[in-house]
Amino acid sequence: MASARWMACLRFNAVAIGNRAGQTTQGVNSVAIGKSAGKTDQGENTVAIGLQSGLDSQGANSVAVGLRCGETRQGNYSVAMGWQAGFEDQDVQAVAMCAGHFSKTVCFEFLALW
Repeated sequence: MASARWMACLRFNAVAIGNRAGQTTQGVNSVAIGKSAGKTDQGENTVAIGLQSGLDSQGANSVAVGLRCGETRQGNYSVAMGWQAGFEDQDVQAVAMCAGHFSKTVCFEFLALW
């Protein structure tokens, strides 16, 4: 059974499943699934799925899916998919998809696609 301290961290319409998922300041309408997913400062309308994905400072309206994706300072409206994709300092409206720390080299502004 979840402790009262953990349950007090959940926000309106938020979902947190997993050990320490969505533990601190989980945003409204956000989803955190996996150990330590969306653990700290998860923004509103965000999705963090996977071990330590969206772990610290996940931006609003962002998606982090995969092992340690978007782990540190993921920007607003950004997407990180794959093992350690967007691992550190992902820009606003950035997309990072691939494995390993080299994913930073393929980050680009989302608007550049259009």
